[in-house]
Amino acid sequence: KLSFEKARHKISEYDRNATEAGVQIKAETGAELIGLTCGTDLAPSLKDALSRGLDTVEYIDDPRLADADHRVTAKLLAKAIEAMGDVNLVICGEGSSDEYAQQINARLASMLGFSSVSCVNRMETIGDALRLERKLEEGVEIVEVEGPVVISVMPDINDPPIPSLKQIL
Repeated sequence: KLSFEKARHKISEYDRNATEAGVQIKAETGAELIGLTCGTDLAPSLKDALSRGLDTVEYIDDPRLADADHRVTAKLLAKAIEAMGDVNLVICGEGSSDEYAQQINARLASMLGFSSVSCVNRMETIGDALRLERKLEEGVEIVEVEGPVVISVMPDINDPPIPSLKQIL
């Protein structure tokens, strides 16, 4: 088992890709962009998340989450998403910086009753639908999906910009 006692918590690079994908969708559609995270001692990362274009960030801070597994984390996130109300699109990073288990997105979709699309490396809006390109071992697959949907994006979907000083402030 890994020990994270001395690790400094921060937004994972994978989540930055998901945030930037959301920012791009927001620019195209005008949708509200809400970041959601849970864990312990993540408050310093919230300013970074907001500087990247999120409208708001919801943060669930509970010391019991320090040892939470993927099922517990997904269950907690699903409850928070349900409480938000009219959520049509959830964008996750493909994995996490710590374990890269790639389970949260599929678990979330199942718990919420949403469709799920993983390994997305390109996306565009087409009316109320999304055209998603999935990067698979055998090649590329193009799918179109309408919400509600949970997607997980690959790191090569975008290159998240470094926030300017003005954005950080």
